[in-house]
Amino acid sequence: MKAGTASTFVLVTANRVARADFDGTLHFTKSAPRSAGVSATDAVRAALALGGKAARETWVLDTDLWTQEVKLNPAQVAGLTPDQLGRALSFEAEPFSGIPVAESATGFRDEGGGTFNVVQMPRSNHDAIVRVLMSAGGTLAGIAHPGPVPEDDGALLEWWPHQRARIATTPLITPPTPEPSPHRFLITGITLTVAAIVLLFLVTGWNAMQRKTYTDRSAEF
Repeated sequence: MKAGTASTFVLVTANRVARADFDGTLHFTKSAPRSAGVSATDAVRAALALGGKAARETWVLDTDLWTQEVKLNPAQVAGLTPDQLGRALSFEAEPFSGIPVAESATGFRDEGGGTFNVVQMPRSNHDAIVRVLMSAGGTLAGIAHPGPVPEDDGALLEWWPHQRARIATTPLITPPTPEPSPHRFLITGITLTVAAIVLLFLVTGWNAMQRKTYTDRSAEF
């Protein structure tokens, strides 16, 4: 994340919601109590409501995330893609987090030596948060666990900039890669068809010129 990028941070803890907005530096922050029984999605919505339109780059810091170190055999994960590695970690974490692999949204950071710092949340919660952010004008950049959070508003004011820098070194649950648009394949097909037709005309024209040249030379002989 670039230092001058406009961004919104949403904080959700067991008893508190907060919001901070950055545009190069911290220029807005506000917090409010989190009512008992409020879901994580509604807590994110309440935090967003503390300010105006969310920035295009919006981060969610949620203490409800399951987080733990998971160890895998380095030889078994060598050559795996990030998606494959995420599924392997989800499988290993399932007995402890209680979140089934097929229903989990997982983020991880490779600490080396087969050790991974993992965060997890139910996929349904993740997708609901994405929709809440979209309705507030933002786009999810990532969801992370904030670690220890100060209770005092003054301390929280000093805590925010450090948390912004910490994003680069913490495991993140990121939004899934968008599915390719079917229109893109249609446009690609049309483009290739037109290119093939043009090439056919060029080849046909070249052959016609070659035939004419051959005919002219035959007539001369």
